[in-house]
Amino acid sequence: MEKFIEDSLITLHKALMNDPRVQELDQLEKQLGNDKALLSLSKRLELAEEDYSFVCSSFPNDKQKIGESQKKLHLAKLALDEEPLAQKYNEAF
Repeated sequence: MEKFIEDSLITLHKALMNDPRVQELDQLEKQLGNDKALLSLSKRLELAEEDYSFVCSSFPNDKQKIGESQKKLHLAKLALDEEPLAQKYNEAF
């Protein structure tokens, strides 16, 4: 039984690695990882997420601070989503 499962997994892995959709995603992921502008936008989004979480937990009643932080988070996400390479990856995924 174990041999059958192992053989099936190997066959599945080979089929996935030969699928052009998976190959395209792999190629796009490599491009994403090498794009300094995209990495910078991703880091900006990460920091905005951390800030928003901090503001929400530290100032739960301060609607102005929360709103400002939420706007920064939204703009960071929008900037990342508008990058052509990110759009291409999201469409392929």
